[in-house]
Amino acid sequence: MDGDKITPKESDATELSESGKYNHLPEETATSDMVGHKGNEAEEKNSPEGGKLLTGEDGVATEVKFISASGDTQNNGDANISIEAVKLAFTGMGKEELMKFANDPFWIRLRWFLFILFWLLWAAMLAVAIAIIVMAPKCAAPAPKTWWEESPLYQIHVPSFKDGSVNSNDKGDLKGIKEKIDYFVDLGIQGILLSPIFTGSADSPDHVENFMDIDPAFGTMDDFVSLTTKMKEKGIHVAIRFVPNHSSIKHPWFLKSLKKEDPYTDYYIWAERKGTDTDGHTAIPPNNWVSVNGDSAWEFNSERNEFYLHQFGADQPDLNFHNENVIREFKEIFKFWIDKGVSGFVLDKADFLLEDKELKDEAINTHSKETHAEYGFYSHYQTRNLNGTIDLLSSFKTHIKNLTDSGMMGITANVSLNNLIRYYGENGTSGVDLPFYNGITSSLSKNIDASILRDQIDQWLFAIPNETWPNWEMGNDYVSRLASRVSPEMVDGLHMVFMLLPGTPITYYGDELALEGDAHLRMPWSNSTNWGFSDELDYNVPADSYAWTNVEREQAASESHYKVFKALIEARTSPSIMYGSRRMHVINETVLAYNRVKSGSPGYLVLFNTGAVEVTVNLSVFPDVPEDVTVLIRSVGFANEAIQIKTKLQSNAVPMPSHDALVLTYVPNDKME
Repeated sequence: MDGDKITPKESDATELSESGKYNHLPEETATSDMVGHKGNEAEEKNSPEGGKLLTGEDGVATEVKFISASGDTQNNGDANISIEAVKLAFTGMGKEELMKFANDPFWIRLRWFLFILFWLLWAAMLAVAIAIIVMAPKCAAPAPKTWWEESPLYQIHVPSFKDGSVNSNDKGDLKGIKEKIDYFVDLGIQGILLSPIFTGSADSPDHVENFMDIDPAFGTMDDFVSLTTKMKEKGIHVAIRFVPNHSSIKHPWFLKSLKKEDPYTDYYIWAERKGTDTDGHTAIPPNNWVSVNGDSAWEFNSERNEFYLHQFGADQPDLNFHNENVIREFKEIFKFWIDKGVSGFVLDKADFLLEDKELKDEAINTHSKETHAEYGFYSHYQTRNLNGTIDLLSSFKTHIKNLTDSGMMGITANVSLNNLIRYYGENGTSGVDLPFYNGITSSLSKNIDASILRDQIDQWLFAIPNETWPNWEMGNDYVSRLASRVSPEMVDGLHMVFMLLPGTPITYYGDELALEGDAHLRMPWSNSTNWGFSDELDYNVPADSYAWTNVEREQAASESHYKVFKALIEARTSPSIMYGSRRMHVINETVLAYNRVKSGSPGYLVLFNTGAVEVTVNLSVFPDVPEDVTVLIRSVGFANEAIQIKTKLQSNAVPMPSHDALVLTYVPNDKME
């Protein structure tokens, strides 16, 4: 068994060759005598396992071993060198000795310093991150819309809306409007615009005898306050419209101005005669200005022995808005009506408010074929659309906003698009809220063309200043009903187009029913006596027309123009309609198509086929539209019965019958721009 014994040296050599390890020298073996000692060959051989120790400054000895490669066929006889640090400093230390080092004040302070430094750095990074989040520029939330931006402005011609008087005098009045408040609530209207109701307006809207009173034909001031109070309870705002350019000759201001009573002497525009005609009796007007109705715009008054200006009828003298007293009077008028519950004003014929102070002659319009006695013969640079008009209106608007935050100020002016835009003010920061734009609707006819309609819409939207709100006047007192200008079957399509565009739709009472006829046709409420307008008096209306087109029937029907209009008002509550982007195309040459979309909200698509034949529409021109779209609203009598509300359609093949229209909804895909 002696042959099985292994000597210590052999054991060490065997362990080294098998495990590639070596044993550290005992601490007492590694001495300073070895440092830098080359030794001779015999000494190296006498080192343990043929190794060599080098001790560095840190007290750690490094052992260099030369291992014979004899018997190792893979090393070709080369020697292997193994170098390993020998840890000496703390070798053999007990727990108590190590704790002495750990409790050394230097190391304690160092540890606390590093600990505190770590948390200070962490807190600093947290503070910086919070500061970046708080102070970094953000996408500002869109400003909330006002009542006149969210809702269509529903225009009412008071004498033709509803007779609510006890005696039933066949005239609409304030009590009649109050009777129908629930109608506005059901429809979703937030703002109504009343035609002129001031004293004298019952005979003619422009013949105002008192800007601070109600014409008895429409009721009393108590009736008006009762109306506005009830409206506000229902969340509906009342706006009034009138012509500030002139008054009636019966107005107390004019009667006092005629007598040169201060401060009314210059409330109107007076001028001395230019001379006397050859007969020696006829006074010659101060200049060549003519009225809108033709002939001279000057009327001689023998009592004052001067001419007064009237750009309209001779019984409608122009007020002098160069006079600060007149401006103050109108600011008091605005305050008076706001105190009575009014939320907005629309000033008609605002382009006539100022005239040239020096009364210079008008230049001749070289393109006109009219005579010198007709209005179109002159350019009217001295009497219309003067630069100071916008400043005047801006001061009115500021005054109204100071009296009521939700106040609205609009104007009407028969001017070109470029001149109308000026009424928004410089960069849209001054001027009025709504310069009524009727450029599209006044040109609508039965021959609607999708491309022309698109171009007219784009022209207005691209022309208005930034940060301003557009508007779309679809009807007024001076044109026939929308259904008469186009056709009843196209009314829904036009409502879809204008109700869901950016801006405020300005609609005319009865157009939501596709009512046909002239502007002042009485509103049909039911199939009862006199169609529900008046309890006693009859009037000549085609019975078959009103039997089908009246409020009661359209509210009860499964589908109607009324219900389409109501659904469009509801759709306007979507952020996509109030704040979203717009992209418009004409598809298949006859289909006007546009979308409204805002991130995080459903997208909307409006399709209106103005053509005479059915087409199939591919909506791939809108990159954010997915494969499926859903029908939200369809025009009355949509010719394809398979397409009903909530029907899902393939976006690359939407059937569009002639003169029909759809509103579709969809979930925008990731290609939204």
